[in-house]
Amino acid sequence: MRRGGCAPFRAAVLFRLGAASAGPSWEVALTVSYRKILKYLYSRERQAMKYGLEGVRRLLTSLENPEAAFPSVLVAGSNGKGSTAVIVASILKAAGYRTGLYTSPHLIDFKERIRVDGKCIEEGQIELLMKIMGDVIEKQRSTFFEATTAMAFKHFLDSRVDIAVLEVGLGGRFDATNASYPALSVITSISREHTEILGSTVDKIAGEKAGVLRAGGRAVLGFKEGPAADATTKSAEVIGASLSRVGVDVMPKIVNVSRAGTSFTLRWKGDWDWGPTLTLAMPGRHQARNAATAALAAMSLNAVGFKVSLNDVARGIKKVNWPGRFQVVGTDANPCVLDVAHNPASAQALSRTFQEVYPGRAAVAVVGMSADKDHGAFMSALLPRTSEMVVTEAPNPRALPVGMLARVVQDLGGRPRVVPQVSQAVSHALELGAKQGAPVIITGSIFVVGEAMAHLGVKAEGKAY
Repeated sequence: MRRGGCAPFRAAVLFRLGAASAGPSWEVALTVSYRKILKYLYSRERQAMKYGLEGVRRLLTSLENPEAAFPSVLVAGSNGKGSTAVIVASILKAAGYRTGLYTSPHLIDFKERIRVDGKCIEEGQIELLMKIMGDVIEKQRSTFFEATTAMAFKHFLDSRVDIAVLEVGLGGRFDATNASYPALSVITSISREHTEILGSTVDKIAGEKAGVLRAGGRAVLGFKEGPAADATTKSAEVIGASLSRVGVDVMPKIVNVSRAGTSFTLRWKGDWDWGPTLTLAMPGRHQARNAATAALAAMSLNAVGFKVSLNDVARGIKKVNWPGRFQVVGTDANPCVLDVAHNPASAQALSRTFQEVYPGRAAVAVVGMSADKDHGAFMSALLPRTSEMVVTEAPNPRALPVGMLARVVQDLGGRPRVVPQVSQAVSHALELGAKQGAPVIITGSIFVVGEAMAHLGVKAEGKAY
């Protein structure tokens, strides 16, 4: 196993900034700061979404295919894929492997997306990568996600990782992460989402996510029954992929859910005994299933040459630190819950976890959502747990206008308080919570939670595992 790290870099960067379609391209010599690089990368979000892997593969070819230098674990799913990915990475590190982790989107800072052994990429390393990649990104009109995915692969190569864990951004088949070479593919869950892109039925969405499977490869499913399981199993049979399933090959059993996290045990196929109690610092029954999925994934890697033990699983689960997943800040008397739930299934999980951690209590909620979500179903799951609903809007082009979200709440019989700016909405909710003796929940979008964390001074880029 390789050891070592990356020293910070500072570099004068020369890269192309012009738009070739508007006339002759031009170059500007700059000592490019981290903030200028981010501004440039975010400008790539205005590029039209590309359905296919041709663009990212051209970009990776120009970098001499860094994604081919290491095996990966590719994690797709409608919910739980970020949590599952970080738990897998933590288990692999506990087993002694130098491990890369690529997730999206970030909470506060771009650096959170790319980690090695839990540590975020440094600003100077991003500057150096842009010195290498910037000209090609511009020439090829790469999208933001294509560029950042290629950046992660190059960083993992330079960091000499033994293996990388990659969270799929959207769907699976055409996601830029799918240009990788997975030793194992994981699908955590499947529900109706992004229907305008992935399809209007669970079967069609499952087909898109099954695009992460490989012919003759190994895969893990975080579920065992229903139309999504049937569709995924059929896809695996067609290409000859070997499937393992939570609920069949490993069973989680809850011991306790509290503010401190989730305690559970695992029973493996062929073993009649429940194992020792494991503790994950993320509250919620759904997190026990995510941990079971990650444990099954890590143990499945033994079949492809990695050595991972059940002790590694226990140690890896214990060390996970993943912000924004029912993360409780503040005091016991005035707790504030930060949770990136953003669709109906995750809202139901948040509601259930809140009821277990704070039985009999109602929350003051701050909610802002992206425009492409099922706002009615999300609010329907959350409203029964609230005494006050403060609606807001993240400064993001994908955000649903706060007035529209307020109307959704009104249509459901709620009486929303409209506070457009996230920081002011958080402050207002904390005041209400203190007066009422009620917990505060901040949720609906990772962008809203990230804004709230920045306002509250809660860091997100510490070591993840």
